[in-house]
Amino acid sequence: MRSSLHPALFAAVYRAAARAAGLAGLTLPAKAKLLLAAPKLAQAFLAALLDAYTAKLAEKVYGPCTRPALATVRRPSPHRLLAPHRIADLASH
Repeated sequence: MRSSLHPALFAAVYRAAARAAGLAGLTLPAKAKLLLAAPKLAQAFLAALLDAYTAKLAEKVYGPCTRPALATVRRPSPHRLLAPHRIADLASH
């Protein structure tokens, strides 16, 4: 079963962004941009927080500055593993 916490978190993010846009008196296009950016920023924050705590846990398990501990943080992007030619194509443009 899935938790209702994840949707509730993003509902709160949307609600806070809408309230901030209303208080700031943003125009409709600016409000739309804020409502599109808010969940992305929230997800980025959560991902960074998760990475930090994963690294902290890895250091406790494997020891500080060991290869396995560093590998949890410095792992290559899955996109790079799945489509290396796409990364090269994007980098050349």
